[in-house]
Amino acid sequence: IESVTERYFLGLCRSDYQYLKMINLFEEKKDEMFRFIDSFEYLDKRSRKSTLKYLDEFYKEMSKTNFIEKRLRKTCR
Repeated sequence: IESVTERYFLGLCRSDYQYLKMINLFEEKKDEMFRFIDSFEYLDKRSRKSTLKYLDEFYKEMSKTNFIEKRLRKTCR
């Protein structure tokens, strides 16, 4: 890992079903998380914007067809 913003999964290996269940939960909470960050008064506008961008990149990565294999299975323990 070269940066604190680099994503690297270090969790336990799970079944595809379990991964998909969590991915669906993240998808269900997406709008709520974005609204919360966007309205969080303790972050300045620049920090909110960069946090939203980081989160958006995560969602884009998570929506790729090879996400489980490439990002979770490859590094799980």
